[in-house]
Amino acid sequence: MKFKKLWLLWMLLASVVTYGQTTVQKTITRTVTVEVDTNVASKVWVREYIQRFKLTPVPPTEQVPQIKNPPTGTVPAIILPPTLSETPTVNQQVKYIVNGTGKSIDFNDPDGISPNVKQRIKLFVQGENGVDAVRLVFNWGDYNPSQGVYKNEGLIRAIAWVQSLRPNNPPKIRLLFVPILQGNDGRIPREEIQVDANGNLMDCTYNSLFTTVPSYYSFKAMVMLNDCYDALIPFLAQNYANDIEVLELAAGQSEEHGLPYTAQGAGSDCGTYSGIGDYSVCARNAFKMQYGHDLPNVGVTQGYNWNMNYSDVHYRNAALFWGKGVFDVWDRFRAKVKQHSSFAVGAVVADLLNDQGAKWVFHGFALPKMIEKCDYFYHTYNLSSSEWHGNLLGTDLLEGTRPQQIISEIEYDPHDCGTNNGFGPIDEAFCEQSLSKIIQHGAKGIHFSMDWDEGQILAWKRVMGKVKAKNLQPISRTKAPTIEVKASEIFNSSYFLDQAWRSLGNKTSLPFEAKPVNIRLINDLF
Repeated sequence: MKFKKLWLLWMLLASVVTYGQTTVQKTITRTVTVEVDTNVASKVWVREYIQRFKLTPVPPTEQVPQIKNPPTGTVPAIILPPTLSETPTVNQQVKYIVNGTGKSIDFNDPDGISPNVKQRIKLFVQGENGVDAVRLVFNWGDYNPSQGVYKNEGLIRAIAWVQSLRPNNPPKIRLLFVPILQGNDGRIPREEIQVDANGNLMDCTYNSLFTTVPSYYSFKAMVMLNDCYDALIPFLAQNYANDIEVLELAAGQSEEHGLPYTAQGAGSDCGTYSGIGDYSVCARNAFKMQYGHDLPNVGVTQGYNWNMNYSDVHYRNAALFWGKGVFDVWDRFRAKVKQHSSFAVGAVVADLLNDQGAKWVFHGFALPKMIEKCDYFYHTYNLSSSEWHGNLLGTDLLEGTRPQQIISEIEYDPHDCGTNNGFGPIDEAFCEQSLSKIIQHGAKGIHFSMDWDEGQILAWKRVMGKVKAKNLQPISRTKAPTIEVKASEIFNSSYFLDQAWRSLGNKTSLPFEAKPVNIRLINDLF
């Protein structure tokens, strides 16, 4: 769970957001210098501001009024043309990617790049053992601040800046699109903005001062996003067909895909999953139409919310409903990418798999369908001695379910590498050993996320050089043991994939002794 590390970066960037709108023909350049209290999201004035926008809490037996558009009360399907490519077979060598964590594309910067990530990207790209690709993040509201306005010139500047760092062998570009809008965006009706069961708006990096977070069941947002994709993706395909290799969408607070949540509504720290689920009017209407009963009220707790009681069919229905929403908002993006281009599409999921995905942000229920549809799968896990096995397990899951048809990618951040809480030198021996292991296990993408200092970056480039010199190849899986696991086991245990992995002889406490296994996930959810 990297949220607590990431939300500080987002708050720093959000504090300098300008809400003036420009057309694609006009560029505004501003230099803003501010001192930012990194605890701003926990300040009383912010909480009071959020309280002003709270909707009515949801009592357990409330009768939800039906909306008139669409008349059925359901989320309407958007019919898309046939796609260019659904399940391409992939084959590539290991690639190294530096992530521009946070809003790394700045549409008001002369270079199109947020100043706080420029030096990091430059150090990773230039010199010996430079990375293969740069991953840039931008959100919907910055790119499309008003109807019909799409800031393609900002993307042009950002991509040109990255390519100028190594003009003779420019790194490939990856783009992560975050489907949130700027604060108080009136284009989304009040009843179609996501709230928790007490009516709290999404908070922390999604603080309502700076962001508007549409419900995944918002008809208005669905139509607007399709218009945005129809502008964005053809522009990228026409101008950067050979420069961009992957497009991604992630809607969770820490640039990983899942259902947004609240923490501060109950006075909890950011990164605490206290207000889970989507209780917007449009979500409640769609749920009742589908299941015939009201959404169960999971409440908003002080601290982590453990109220998803899967022994109760009402809560199982809620998890399936929210998980389907997580999948659908991603799949609509994927379908548009395939309609307009030949770009690969990536999925991004954190902590594969534990309580986060099973009980709080519900990507565990979207997991089978996302694996079925995506070309690249970027899965994260803390690289600690007790959890590092998750990176191996994730690769075993992807290769076991769709062998040689999906790229498995993992990440490192400074906290994973033996530093002192992110500061100071990395443990180069551990990094070399773990990197070698994951490559032999079959991962083909290595991301460097969060913030790194110059010494850490240079050390990592030494490690990359050593590992590249080994010319490591994935261990053959032809004789690896295989286990089939039903996705519905998530109702019985958040760690059902761990259990399957261990049942084939691996130990979570001994990741460097783990052997490749094939975990074949059977989708019996939706």
